[in-house]
Amino acid sequence: MFDKLTDRIKELHDRAGTRTVFGDPMEIRGRTIVPVARVSYAFGMGMGQGRRRPEGQDGTVGEGGGGGGGISVRPLAVVEVTDTAVNVVPVVDATRLAIAGMVLAAWGVFWVGRALRTRHCACCGRRSEREPGRHGPAAGRGSDGPRA
Repeated sequence: MFDKLTDRIKELHDRAGTRTVFGDPMEIRGRTIVPVARVSYAFGMGMGQGRRRPEGQDGTVGEGGGGGGGISVRPLAVVEVTDTAVNVVPVVDATRLAIAGMVLAAWGVFWVGRALRTRHCACCGRRSEREPGRHGPAAGRGSDGPRA
């Protein structure tokens, strides 16, 4: 099993070379265009062994293992080469921007909701998420006595 995993890692490492990061140059209207990408990959693996003693048996040895991996390729920019200049045009990742906007909106909704939910009690001034004036049988009396 370990040999298969190392073979897969080596295979992916060979594929994720310069050609993966810098794509094949293309000639378009007198300009040479070279796509640029970010390539990331990760792997994990685990193995285990243990004894289990069911009732009435001497015990058996069990073992197991597993592994996994992933690869991510994201476009970063396009290099545009002309006779007079070299320009790098960044690629805007709309999905990433949308996710960042949603996270920011959720964060704002959380804090506004928390501010609206938290009240200050009229009888003792404590912050409470319960109904004001209702702190149980000892309303208004904490460990330091009632507040004036």
